[in-house]
Amino acid sequence: MTRIQRRQFAPEFKLQVVLESLQRDTTMEGVCRKYGIVTSVVVRWRDEFKKRAAMVFADKRTTLTGNGRRMGFSRDNHPMS
Repeated sequence: MTRIQRRQFAPEFKLQVVLESLQRDTTMEGVCRKYGIVTSVVVRWRDEFKKRAAMVFADKRTTLTGNGRRMGFSRDNHPMS
């Protein structure tokens, strides 16, 4: 019995497909047909994109401590110093 190999897609390709699927002048079915991808995969990529999009604008000067509280960095305690 042969094993079916799953296709792997580059992050840049996933982003291109997601952004195109979110445009007003395209349909999900059209994008899926254009790239040869099933709808469930694009829906999953879109959900992940929407869930993680806010992290792009997160304040990079602070980080969460182990107990979930934010810890600000100063010049004295910054990990890159």
